[in-house]
Amino acid sequence: MSVGTFTPKHVGREALRESVRVVRPNGLLCLSLRDDFLLDGANGLGDCLAGLVSSGALEPVHMTEPELYTPRVSQDITFRCWLYRVAVLGAPPKS
Repeated sequence: MSVGTFTPKHVGREALRESVRVVRPNGLLCLSLRDDFLLDGANGLGDCLAGLVSSGALEPVHMTEPELYTPRVSQDITFRCWLYRVAVLGAPPKS
């Protein structure tokens, strides 16, 4: 479970790949991600997640509705929690 880790000027896609690597096959990876950070193409996190899903390394399980990240600071920044299942080693990618 990762909360507040993948944020601007903090941790990026390299740590995401490492997180996927260390989770047991068929294990769950839960990420709390700011929507603006995920959509920012400059950091590559959204593309990295999409690539892990399209390669079959991650299977989306659930995504929450957006909620305000810091309601007392901003009414614009939202986040969601994303739940993924890590692929079983040696399993063929899903088509």
